[in-house]
Amino acid sequence: MLDELAGELNQVAAEAEQLIAAAGSVAELRAAESRLMGKQGPLGRLLGSIGRFPPEHRGPAGKQINEAKVRIAGQFAAARARLEQSADQAATAAARAYDPT
Repeated sequence: MLDELAGELNQVAAEAEQLIAAAGSVAELRAAESRLMGKQGPLGRLLGSIGRFPPEHRGPAGKQINEAKVRIAGQFAAARARLEQSADQAATAAARAYDPT
């Protein structure tokens, strides 16, 4: 069961990478993060499924899911910081280019 879980977590991680790469704005990135990591998203469903594991596997399963969640959240945070910095730089460049005369 834990091997199956690891495979599902790898799929979620791959989906996260694709969503991050496709996001062109902070709003798109936030929507992707919510869809992936929310209660109805793949990670939320996996967390909710821990009860179907035998008692001796629940702890390791929860640990795997939480580690994946932290790792993916970190990827989203880094991507959000990059997008925000790019947006700030674009706004600064536009402000400098404005010549009211």
